[in-house]
Amino acid sequence: MPALHKHGELPKVGSRALGLYQRVKLTVMALRHNLTQQVLAESFDVSQPTVSRIISSYKLSLPMPWQTTCPRWRTSTPPRC
Repeated sequence: MPALHKHGELPKVGSRALGLYQRVKLTVMALRHNLTQQVLAESFDVSQPTVSRIISSYKLSLPMPWQTTCPRWRTSTPPRC
């Protein structure tokens, strides 16, 4: 997980309720599967406001696929990034 630390210290939001792995997992599940905060709160056994704080703090720290750079190509088939 070195990519998480390149932006500085990770947020401490939700650290009393969930560990780092669970906070990142919750955020990725929210972004990837578009689950409601209430469903995530019940799944991780935390309150909905805690889920909201974790997502808003961590989604800016996670590298997003559209932020990665892919080399330009000059052939008819694009390279796999």
